[in-house]
Amino acid sequence: MNLKRIGLINIGLLILSVLAWVLFFYLPIDKEIDGLNNDIASLEQRIVQIGTIERNKGQIEKRIRDLENDLNRLFDTVEDESSFQNTLDYIEQLSILHSLEVEFLNPSPVDQFNVNPADTKKYFKKSLHSYPIDVFLKGKFIETGKFLEDLTAASEPVHIKTIHLLTDTQLPEKLHIEIKLLAYTAKD
Repeated sequence: MNLKRIGLINIGLLILSVLAWVLFFYLPIDKEIDGLNNDIASLEQRIVQIGTIERNKGQIEKRIRDLENDLNRLFDTVEDESSFQNTLDYIEQLSILHSLEVEFLNPSPVDQFNVNPADTKKYFKKSLHSYPIDVFLKGKFIETGKFLEDLTAASEPVHIKTIHLLTDTQLPEKLHIEIKLLAYTAKD
């Protein structure tokens, strides 16, 4: 009986030792290994991203140069705040040329760029500003298309943001045209 009891005590101590080893050594180390494996996976993914950026570095640099050139061309076309009034006059002249009736021409005084002019002047001589213009016209479809074509080909620093064409139920051959534009100006 003594031997049996000693054997059971040894088995119990062995089980307690194994449980203690699992609880105090294996599980914490396993958690740490899982965390390190996650870190390794994250670093491997970052290395792949950096490799992609490095492979595309030439394309990215070219795209940046193209954007800088586009911005410089925009600065060349935008002279000062008087160009904003020229843009408004041009829209009115273009509408008359294409037999469109200006129902509403509303320039906004709120600059759409969220760039601090001082930050822009670090890189350029002037700061660029963008102002929305709401234009409501009435006219025929073909003339509207010609108006939009001429507006997009104009040397005026303007960008068409949205266009809505609505038909008049009373006069189906007439359209109501709602255009949201962005006009650009530069300030010293």
